[in-house]
Amino acid sequence: MVALADHLQMAVKRNELEPELTSNPNPLSAEVHHLYPEETRLATEILERTNNWLAEKGIPPLPPAEVVAISLHLVNAGFRTEDLAETYVMTGVFEQLFEVIDSSFGITLDRQSVNAARFITHMRYFFVRVHHDGQLNDGMSVLRNSLEISHPDSVACAERLSQILSLRLGAELSSDEQTYLALHVARLAEDRGTTAD
Repeated sequence: MVALADHLQMAVKRNELEPELTSNPNPLSAEVHHLYPEETRLATEILERTNNWLAEKGIPPLPPAEVVAISLHLVNAGFRTEDLAETYVMTGVFEQLFEVIDSSFGITLDRQSVNAARFITHMRYFFVRVHHDGQLNDGMSVLRNSLEISHPDSVACAERLSQILSLRLGAELSSDEQTYLALHVARLAEDRGTTAD
């Protein structure tokens, strides 16, 4: 909450001094709206209430672009970390993973689906596990063998995702993390989204 309050205070000051800069759209806008719909909803409400309070004080309102920054603060708060840099990295990685899944299956996944939300939640906790050197290691080889037979494309896609994650996070994924990744990919592929042209 302190980080969010500090952000809002600085945003008000920036908006008063350089309103032309604060009105520019945030480059992460599309990703944040797709990946964090609940945080975006709450951020929109926070911005609305903030702007109502500012109007009472005769202070110019904050622009709609602030929703993205507020959303990221809320995401960050969910991990009890004060470093927004990790949240920015995580958001970029999520979008990259979705793009790989899209291209692997020739679809455009619905980022608002239940399975997409489950995938994002799994990945958010994966980031926490990697940060604390505690990846899953439950002996899921039977599940992996089953997925290799029933969903070989999902396993292959999960291996590509694992390589990206290893490069981006500097940590090799455990076999179990790869298996859970393949399971989520299989669920996402079954949604099928919309077919890419």
